[in-house]
Amino acid sequence: MPGRASGTGAAEVIDLARRRPTTPTPATAAAAAPALADTAAGPAADPAPAANLSLAITVEALYKARGQTLTDPDTACAYATAIEAVQLMLDGARARGLTDEATFTALSGMLTGMRESPQLL
Repeated sequence: MPGRASGTGAAEVIDLARRRPTTPTPATAAAAAPALADTAAGPAADPAPAANLSLAITVEALYKARGQTLTDPDTACAYATAIEAVQLMLDGARARGLTDEATFTALSGMLTGMRESPQLL
């Protein structure tokens, strides 16, 4: 049956071959996220850029505590791959009905903010 694993436990799975983008490289990982928007636009400005920068600083602190930095192209590439894996997990949860659309959208939005971290530093 398509979408099912073979074997004794026939678990639902997502076909990664159809969903997997090309393997990110440091160059494509850097080009994938938009640049930080101008945060000096005034009170009507979108608060997301400032929040994303704050998140980027927090994520960078986690990496620095382990002797790494997201400003290193290889580390940024590995980070982009990890974020992609988490997005696949969320896609699977939505496909299996484990999350509602509003929760999926909120969590995916948070991942989008995290995905931008290397470019914001």
